[in-house]
Amino acid sequence: MTAIWTAPKTWNIGELVTADALNQHVRNNLEYLVNQPVVGTYQSSGAAYTTTSTSDVLVNSSLSLSVPITLGRALVFCSFRATVSNPSFVFSVITLYVDGNAGNLLTMHSGTAYTSLLFPVTGLSAGTHTFDIRWRLTSGGYSASLWRGIEYPLSFWVMEM
Repeated sequence: MTAIWTAPKTWNIGELVTADALNQHVRNNLEYLVNQPVVGTYQSSGAAYTTTSTSDVLVNSSLSLSVPITLGRALVFCSFRATVSNPSFVFSVITLYVDGNAGNLLTMHSGTAYTSLLFPVTGLSAGTHTFDIRWRLTSGGYSASLWRGIEYPLSFWVMEM
């Protein structure tokens, strides 16, 4: 049986605690928290993703995840190696979008960098939410590459917490 989240009970002084109540409000909620599914992608091969855009664009459709959320908060992990092929004054800006809205700025850099980030997203309503990675360059006429290989795999996952 898959555990479902139940709003925890407020216990009253002198109330009889039963096995059924403990199972519903303690055991099942702990099982729910421990057994959260992780939705994500792990890519260790393939050509690099590239962009020349100065407006936020989706890196790739594989970096758009639909995640069911019950409790209103999620834990997001993103790990990648990004290489900006340009002069040092041009930066790549990589941003997490939630439901089409710009959220956390993941990174902004010039040159080559390997980045790993882990952060919470709160204030979500119950339901399915879309998390995706978008990027852009701060100046036109240049290109950026996001690599995914054995040495530097691209990972992106979301789980409810």
